[in-house]
Amino acid sequence: MKNTITGLVILLCFQMCSFIALQTEADDSSLRVMSFNIYRGGTFLGQPLSQTARVICKANADIVGIQETRSPDGVNAERLAKLLGWNHYVNPRNRVVLTRYEIIERFRDGVKVKLPKEQMAYIFNLHLPSNPYQPYQLLNIRPKWH
Repeated sequence: MKNTITGLVILLCFQMCSFIALQTEADDSSLRVMSFNIYRGGTFLGQPLSQTARVICKANADIVGIQETRSPDGVNAERLAKLLGWNHYVNPRNRVVLTRYEIIERFRDGVKVKLPKEQMAYIFNLHLPSNPYQPYQLLNIRPKWH
């Protein structure tokens, strides 16, 4: 009986170690992509840009598409990338891609990045217009910002 219990404990430990190893492997091959509208540069409402960087860090993102990086003081994309220690690309329309990975190629609206294990990913950032907003159209509401 004692040998059976010892055998079960060893088997259970082996199973748990295998599960942990599989989890680690799965985490190494995953990619976390985030889209983030930081609203008028991320500082318009008085908060520091470092707060936006903290949110990105807490999300544990690998690649982030940022919208609305323009603040009254200028474009904050480069400052945000510097706070994170990441690579960045700002396209002609001011759409931004931030990434902890190497940017290999740049396109009009996106980038090609080199991932671990020699994999590549194409990342494009999209910022849809806020209007026409159909609920407002149905109620004949015209927002004052238009």
